Amino acid sequence: MATRQALLSLITLLVLALASPAAAQEAAQHQRAEDTLRRGNPEEAERMFDRLLQSDPDDLRARLGRATARSWRGDRSGARADYRSVLNADPEHLQAILGLAWDFAWGGLFDQSERTFRQALELDPENPDALKGLAWVELWRGRPARALEGFEALRREQPGEPDLAVGAGHARLALGHHRRAAAAFRDALQLSPNRSDARQGLASLADVPSPFEANVWLGHSEGPDETGLRHLELASWIRPGVRVWGRYDRSLALDNPVLSRSTQDGDAFFGGILGVWSGRWITRLELGRRSLENGIEQDLVQSEAVWLGKTVTVKAGGLFGPRSDDHRDWSLYGGLGIPLRPWVRLEPLAYLSSVGPAESSEWRLVLNSEFRTSRAITLSLGLGAGRAEGVDGAPDTGITTGHALLSVPVATYQRVHLLVRREDTPGSDLTLVSLGLSLRMPRS
Repeated sequence: MATRQALLSLITLLVLALASPAAAQEAAQHQRAEDTLRRGNPEEAERMFDRLLQSDPDDLRARLGRATARSWRGDRSGARADYRSVLNADPEHLQAILGLAWDFAWGGLFDQSERTFRQALELDPENPDALKGLAWVELWRGRPARALEGFEALRREQPGEPDLAVGAGHARLALGHHRRAAAAFRDALQLSPNRSDARQGLASLADVPSPFEANVWLGHSEGPDETGLRHLELASWIRPGVRVWGRYDRSLALDNPVLSRSTQDGDAFFGGILGVWSGRWITRLELGRRSLENGIEQDLVQSEAVWLGKTVTVKAGGLFGPRSDDHRDWSLYGGLGIPLRPWVRLEPLAYLSSVGPAESSEWRLVLNSEFRTSRAITLSLGLGAGRAEGVDGAPDTGITTGHALLSVPVATYQRVHLLVRREDTPGSDLTLVSLGLSLRMPRS
């Protein structure tokens, strides 16, 4: 009997000795894959988890890791299939429930996300990840007041968690609490200086609607040679979604290409209103009056409508300008806004106009592009070409145009701008260099 027990003990020790290196190697492979995911490389992490699952299809840790990697890179169906596979094997696997809830949220399925986060709270009523997830879902649903309540409650319990400060900042930003939003984003950066979403949130305050805005541009032009004030605007968002303004403009009548090519400028004064409707439409109406050469006065009516699709935006607008010499100018334009990446978009535009006493017509096609960094620095580049109808038997004139606009936030609520614009025709050239400053007064 003693011999048998000794033999069994020896066999057990041998099995453990042989299994331990294999178990240690497998644990190391899991750790490497998870570290790769944490470093922000979900594609490589998914391949590493794939290899682990080829060796053991029942490895729940590897399947959960692959689900997370797939979710991070936007493979919604693959991620959900893996999360559900884990939950089929273990219906109370808390990390799988939380991962599935986050994937629903990132995919815009907020009802499913809320139900799944609450399922996690049934297992762990004080789970901070589930409570944080519910707060983010409220924010993404457009309920910033509820979201803020959740974020602030968690911040009192976890003052060192930067993600909660970022969430509170975005909720306050949506509520119009600009100064408090800035404070929350700064708190997040103190806790985690490399948080790009906190930097982006802080930088975005330079563009938020505010009760008082001022924009001033100084410029120098060649052809004609002139230096001085080009543009001054005072504006206010008098209520959410409604902006009103008054402005002075002496930008060489760049809304009127015939005037700019003939080196005419004119003092113009405008008043306008912009409305945002249901989050899908933006409309703008502006009325103005311009003084032209030889004592000619011109009334101006400008309007624009923009439709905000889920990806592409569509806009169209025009100008109508009757003059005191019984002539009238008009122009029409339309275009698309096409996002290529989160940080770059293209905007092809087409213009048609008829201006001047001779009612010279013109068309042009322009391609604009805009690049935006994580610090809200924007660079806009545009190139265009077209043709203007000749006047009094003159041949038609080819046109090329281009611009570069750099905009940089220099403080929480201010931006500086640099614009270079060039227009070439066989008869005249125009170069305009302008420096602008935008000031905003934040809400409390």
